[in-house]
Amino acid sequence: MGDELFSVYYAKIGFIDLIKEYISFPDNHPPLYYLLLNLWQKIFNISFHNDYMFQLFSIFWHFATIAYISKYFISNTNKRIVFIVLTVFSSFFFMYSHMVRYYSMVSFFYIVFYNQLNQWLKDTGNLSHLIFLNILTVFIAYTDYPTLMLAAFYTAFRMLQELHKFKLRPIFASIIIQLIVMLPIFYLNHQYSHSSGLSGALGRHEFSYVHLIKPLMGFTQSLYHISFGEFFNMYIAPLFLVVLLILILLNLKKIHHMLDDNETRIHVGFILFNLIFLSLFLTFVVTRYPIFSFARFLLPVGYILFLLIANLQSSVIVIFFLVVNSFAISQNILHKSFINPIYFVPKEKVFQLYSSVFNKYGNVLWIADDKCPFGYLRDKHFPSSISLSSEYVFKIVTLRINGTPETPKYIEKDLERNYGKVLVSQGFDNFSKSSKCFLQRIGLMNTDYKYYYYVIRKDA
Repeated sequence: MGDELFSVYYAKIGFIDLIKEYISFPDNHPPLYYLLLNLWQKIFNISFHNDYMFQLFSIFWHFATIAYISKYFISNTNKRIVFIVLTVFSSFFFMYSHMVRYYSMVSFFYIVFYNQLNQWLKDTGNLSHLIFLNILTVFIAYTDYPTLMLAAFYTAFRMLQELHKFKLRPIFASIIIQLIVMLPIFYLNHQYSHSSGLSGALGRHEFSYVHLIKPLMGFTQSLYHISFGEFFNMYIAPLFLVVLLILILLNLKKIHHMLDDNETRIHVGFILFNLIFLSLFLTFVVTRYPIFSFARFLLPVGYILFLLIANLQSSVIVIFFLVVNSFAISQNILHKSFINPIYFVPKEKVFQLYSSVFNKYGNVLWIADDKCPFGYLRDKHFPSSISLSSEYVFKIVTLRINGTPETPKYIEKDLERNYGKVLVSQGFDNFSKSSKCFLQRIGLMNTDYKYYYYVIRKDA
């Protein structure tokens, strides 16, 4: 994943250097995850040869969440075993839990926050729950902004339902304290927004039919991804959903009985609120994410959904989930498509391109930013490609798929200003033909390709 290399970059530099660089050039994500990953790298001395250790940091948080839910949400041993099996063998968690990003860590914070919020709402006079909620809110704020918004809006949603319980003084005091503690990251986020112009992040587009389609598709696609994982087939997906719907109808009596329990209704509300909020937020506010991509913000929803399935105690549904997820994982591994084409760089294609360019043009300088995926691939697999005396430059650029078709030409002009004449300009990506056609048809992919490579003859 391209974004994972930002994490690796921040992890590999010195701890004090990380703090200085982050203050000088803030990232669009808060610093807590980077700081902890940096310490993890120093403890285990992680390098190119054992970089899988970066993934173990995320996997640790995934299993911490499983353990927390098993302890505090489930009292029945059989249900606990079913929940653990579902989450361990989930294709969705197989995809996201090992990413070298903040997703697993902030999901742990959000799940603990959700549990503490429920405990506090049962006993609003208990200051210890409120203090713990404040601490968790700060952890979330310093890890991920969208999850902070989710936590804030979900808390407001729950509090509005039980307004009669609250004393306003401790709540106002909590809000003021949190705002003071969060001032540094709000300032850094403002600095980032000012320097970057939020290019491509905040949408100011005219309303179109896409704004009607995207929330609905985001909602349903997220449910699909959480249930069945990242292996997406345009023909098999509807079949899986139809079978699941039939199984739900066959278990309506059990489901109706479960919904008599207040705790179950709270869990269902949590799932629906998060799905609806993010579907709308990523349609009308942050528009750069395509419909498939925001499932990574919904790991907490996945944990609670599997908790409900475990509580349902339907062996048929559990077996169905395990069979489908086993199929998804096996297909992903066989076809190497568990690397989601929207996020992940097609390494084999990059290696093939570089080899062909090197064979044709001889001594080629591979230009890549240290923070981008191509810089990491270059340093790990092609360290000898860095030769300042080379006559030609090889450059790969990643595009936002909801950008404009003209972007590659602008990049080409910029490269010619900086390096020399562009000899070759060619697009490539790792989408299937049907997926790309589908994305372009509904207006969520405006570029011809996700990646472009250029061969440039350097000016003398």
